[in-house]
Amino acid sequence: MAGLGVTFFLVNQKAEATDPASWCNRAGPAEVHLILLDASDPLDGVQAETARAKVVSAIRAAPENARVDIYLADRGDGSIGEPIFSKCNPGEPTALDAAISDVEKKKRDYEQGYLSAVEETMAKVLQVEPAKTSPIIESLRSAATRSFSRLASDVPVRITLISDMVQNSPMLRQSKGIGDFDAFKKSAGWSSSLVDLHHARISIVYVTRANYRDVQNNGHINWWSQYFDEMNGTLLESEAI
Repeated sequence: MAGLGVTFFLVNQKAEATDPASWCNRAGPAEVHLILLDASDPLDGVQAETARAKVVSAIRAAPENARVDIYLADRGDGSIGEPIFSKCNPGEPTALDAAISDVEKKKRDYEQGYLSAVEETMAKVLQVEPAKTSPIIESLRSAATRSFSRLASDVPVRITLISDMVQNSPMLRQSKGIGDFDAFKKSAGWSSSLVDLHHARISIVYVTRANYRDVQNNGHINWWSQYFDEMNGTLLESEAI
């Protein structure tokens, strides 16, 4: 009986330390992974399926108590609403959890929740009409501010961008050419592009488009790498789809 009492105490203590809404430890998440899907232009079927697989793989790789925030960038002004999914990975249930707590249910709900969010997002990007603007910087600033502003400085951060990365807004237009990064730093739009990316490790799922054949190249990726460096982030990889 004494052993059962200790078991109940330990599991109950763990439950009390967990926020019931986010499933994160009340002390905060161990890591945050922001996934931003640019829906200013549609993806074709193959691109959507590849993007879906990338997102699901990234979420499944999240460690215990890592929060995954999924955003859909589909507003003309670059503003971002609430994430369509924001939960911490509850981790794998232990024998103690299975005996007394609801961690098994949380794990199941977590997987069903993000899979549902990903499917909903992919359905939207397959249906969108091409937009007149593509405010990637504005969307990233909005999402990063929402996801990172209250984090402790030592919380690791990852960002996955699923986008053609062709910025097209009054701040900066890349649809006709990349332009010089240093020139952008001296432009009127520079101050509106500033954001703290919290030492993020960044991956780009680079959506290629036939109409941007003259824009999408290594120089374009290098432009974004310079931007991320200035915003306290590091581009680790870019994979074309």
